[in-house]
Amino acid sequence: RDKTIDVLLQMGVPASIKGFTYICDAIELFDTDPYYPEGKICSLYFEVARLHETTASRVERAIRHAFEVALTKGERDIVELYLDCEHTQNSNLLKTLYFRMRGIRIFGRRIKSLIYTTDVAVIRNSNADAVFAVYPFTPQPTITEAIIEASEVPVFAGVGGGMTNGRRSASIAAYAEHQGAFGVVCNAFIQNEAIRAIKETVEIPIVFTVVSEHADIQSRLDAGVDFLNVSGAARTPAIVAE
Repeated sequence: RDKTIDVLLQMGVPASIKGFTYICDAIELFDTDPYYPEGKICSLYFEVARLHETTASRVERAIRHAFEVALTKGERDIVELYLDCEHTQNSNLLKTLYFRMRGIRIFGRRIKSLIYTTDVAVIRNSNADAVFAVYPFTPQPTITEAIIEASEVPVFAGVGGGMTNGRRSASIAAYAEHQGAFGVVCNAFIQNEAIRAIKETVEIPIVFTVVSEHADIQSRLDAGVDFLNVSGAARTPAIVAE
């Protein structure tokens, strides 16, 4: 709910209007029952109405008004990030907002935001849901240990892929898992054999970094990659689209 509130405020939806609260309730219901995001929007209105002792039609109108405020007067960059500005029916906007906010779930923990850093001062003072601890040097167990110890949120530890590869990457991954890492991150140059070795060694997720639309993603997935980290700087949107 806190994430929904933050996003609506960033988009420019006033917290004082009823639709603001109703959207928050709707997203919470989406998160607890797959019945709703699959298209049972009318039932959703009735459930939100029941919570506030009002009618489903009033809930529908209030949500529509809140989205209209966002689409016509809101912060356009933020609105386009979370909403479909071409198909503006309530049902589509609610589902788009939900799916774009929900993040990933690992070991029962929902992760919606990540911070890329190895700076423990930043890690300790960040409100991100998880840390991507990758750096352009040979992975060192002592560095991984220090970051995991300093962090209050899950850490995804870099295990190489360039100069560090093969069984050494698998050994570093095993150490990271032992220290409490939630996952391991391989760079774009990791060999499929190394990914298989890591998969055989650890039970935590493997993240593969995609830096080009020409990357052979399917072979990485077949080797055992669980998640993709698209990191192409200014070209990231184009890579994702491809």
